[in-house]
Amino acid sequence: MSNAYAVRFARSILENYWDKTLPVNLTDIAEKLGVQVVYDSFSQGIFGSGDDISGTFKYVDGVPTCTVNINHHRNRQRFTLAHELGHFVLEHGEKSDNSQTLYRQNNHTDPVEIEANNFAAELLMPKTAISILIREESFGISELAEWFEVSEQAMYFRLKNLGWL
Repeated sequence: MSNAYAVRFARSILENYWDKTLPVNLTDIAEKLGVQVVYDSFSQGIFGSGDDISGTFKYVDGVPTCTVNINHHRNRQRFTLAHELGHFVLEHGEKSDNSQTLYRQNNHTDPVEIEANNFAAELLMPKTAISILIREESFGISELAEWFEVSEQAMYFRLKNLGWL
């Protein structure tokens, strides 16, 4: 697969399941995709200390399940959920992600993680919605981040990747 494919897949999901309100309701989209969303502290079990784990995607009793770390900031939780949904729809298999895989720290270059990040960026911050808000309202990074309920850093990278910066 490619990053362009991941973005097209996210756009297809938005076209079919998004109600065009902001921020994008990821829980509603997950439900429509048949994915269960669970919030957990990851404090016990096979993951050990939970702060490093951002989220997982796995099948629980045959049900696709995205688990998100409840101890992280809400904006980070939203990105994590979108990323884990990317693993599901892009058929990457079961995954466990931490800050390095989600945010490409330490020059992380795993193509599967990059695809999931590109999927997540388009799902959370649709190009069409960003374009409208910039052209018609002239919003800056902070205001856009608030509209989409993402971090300013995530919005900065999104705007940069879309050619707005």
